[in-house]
Amino acid sequence: MCDRQRHYAYTPAIPVSTMQTHETAAMNRHPASDQKRRCAYPHVIVSRQGLVPTKLDEQLALLKRERRIGLVVPSFSAVPALLLKSDLIAMLPTKCLPKSAGDVFASFALPIQVDGFAIHVAWHARSDTDPIIRYVASAIRKILA
Repeated sequence: MCDRQRHYAYTPAIPVSTMQTHETAAMNRHPASDQKRRCAYPHVIVSRQGLVPTKLDEQLALLKRERRIGLVVPSFSAVPALLLKSDLIAMLPTKCLPKSAGDVFASFALPIQVDGFAIHVAWHARSDTDPIIRYVASAIRKILA
């Protein structure tokens, strides 16, 4: 148990969604549309703790492949804006691309299977009865459904 958990009482994390489907995303007309060239372009990696390599990198290594890491960011929400202004590419859960993504971004199926992950919402126990907290959790659940 970390120090933060000793001092604060959080509600149990409530699953709101599971990100199962992933794809590679880049700007439209990006040369990385060729699967063999994709690893050569700089990738944005999402890691809240800055951990590299990722599970994808471990799977690529089994295939004797390695991708070039260009940037590590703590949140998926930062990635679309970074892709817009660069030659970066990223592996993202499908739900993380904006709804208008087809107009701006190209997406490509991943060459290997990547396990999904759950997204949870948690808040301090003193906020359990706060209707705004409940509303936000519900809104997040609907957005990610």
